[in-house]
Amino acid sequence: VIPMIPERLSNGVCSLRPDEDKLTYSGIFVINTKGHVRKSRISKTIIHSDRRFTYEEAQHRIDNEDGSDYSKEIKILNTISQNLRKNRKSLIFNKSEVKFELDHEFAPIGILIKESNESHQLIEELMLMANKVVGEKLCEMNVGIYRVHDEPNFEKLMELQSICKMLGYTLNLNNPKKSLNELSIKVKGTPYENMLGMLI
Repeated sequence: VIPMIPERLSNGVCSLRPDEDKLTYSGIFVINTKGHVRKSRISKTIIHSDRRFTYEEAQHRIDNEDGSDYSKEIKILNTISQNLRKNRKSLIFNKSEVKFELDHEFAPIGILIKESNESHQLIEELMLMANKVVGEKLCEMNVGIYRVHDEPNFEKLMELQSICKMLGYTLNLNNPKKSLNELSIKVKGTPYENMLGMLI
């Protein structure tokens, strides 16, 4: 892993390691299982994580009814996140990630394809929800630095259109946002899903 911020922060101060008190700003939500936020607030808090899960451990609890610890809570969060995902207006592509298998001397000995599953989507959707609410609060307070995604570059859209045409798909440049959303649905589950997701 190459951290985006100094390791003392990413693996220390900012890491949610279990059994440690952490001083944080927390987004606190009252949310129903459909994913509708009823109330939210941002507060200075001390949090204390009881358990840290890998994606695989969380996915095991989503898929099984074996009474594993925090299984009920993870299933509830998964229901919320899948409803958030259904209601999301932005593009959704299930992109695969490459993971390297290493030997005992950390030399690469194999490549694995890591698929995005419900445990990944759970984190993604709840992060998006938190970011949206924090963004709204910052706008209300008229503070903060943020970035805006510009309209897509027309030349790049034309390149994408010609690639889609070669693969048997159409991309309407008169309404690219709608057309890209439709394309994301059409290519779901096809061999082109990951490639077109990366290009988009």
